Amino acid sequence: NKILRNAFGAGAVLLILLLALLYSRYRTKQRSNRLLQIRQKEIDDTNCRLHQLNVRQQGLLEEKVRLLEEKERLLEEKEWLMREVHHRVRNNLQLIISLLKMQTAHLRDELALSAFGDISTRIYTISLIHQQLYQDQGDMTMINMPDYVSGLVGFLDESRRTEQRIGFTLEVAPIRLDVSQSVPVGLILNEAISNAIKYAFPGDYIDPRISIILRQDEDRTIHLTVSDNGVGLPAELDIEHSSSMGLPLIRTLAIQLEGQVTVYPRPGTTIDLTFRRE
Repeated sequence: NKILRNAFGAGAVLLILLLALLYSRYRTKQRSNRLLQIRQKEIDDTNCRLHQLNVRQQGLLEEKVRLLEEKERLLEEKEWLMREVHHRVRNNLQLIISLLKMQTAHLRDELALSAFGDISTRIYTISLIHQQLYQDQGDMTMINMPDYVSGLVGFLDESRRTEQRIGFTLEVAPIRLDVSQSVPVGLILNEAISNAIKYAFPGDYIDPRISIILRQDEDRTIHLTVSDNGVGLPAELDIEHSSSMGLPLIRTLAIQLEGQVTVYPRPGTTIDLTFRRE
């Protein structure tokens, strides 16, 4: 009987241990299931947020593409408007020149004719800038100075009243200037070249020449030099207080450029302009 009781006790202990082990395994499985559910919920939440983020990013990309297309359209429209503006300004200036020429047909006074001619030439100098901006396929705020100087010299050479052949030497660096600087530079060129054509080579002057040099230093300083091998300015002329239109206008335009201009009257005449490029 004692043996049976001991066997029964041992069996009971084993049964209790087995039940405890099964219960522990059950609890561990329950905890594992809960952890798996929590992790699955976190994964589902993360996937949901990722989906929402992808949808938002896709919307942002579509909006970016739309804005870029709109920007491109506006840039094209702006370019067209700028060209149209330059074209109309150039046409209006040409109309003014035509009106001036019509008015000169009724004039007999040589001084008045000369004044009207000078005004027309100055207007054409500005018109040439707008013509180049209208025709230029690149930046419509910058002027290609080699092309501009060449075109202006060609116009002044063709429009002079004398039959005297004048040689022109151009040394123009590949510089592009802003419109706000190109206009005063063009007018200074016009005054200097026109004055040289009119007054530097009287009579049958031998081998008349006009030289134009435009260059830029490393510090963006622009040097413009217009010189001729003519008779030079009269000795009695007070350059600083000249009453003529040309030199005071050149000095006024140099001030507009925040530059300095120096006039060397003899031998020949040299006008040297220095200013900082914007």
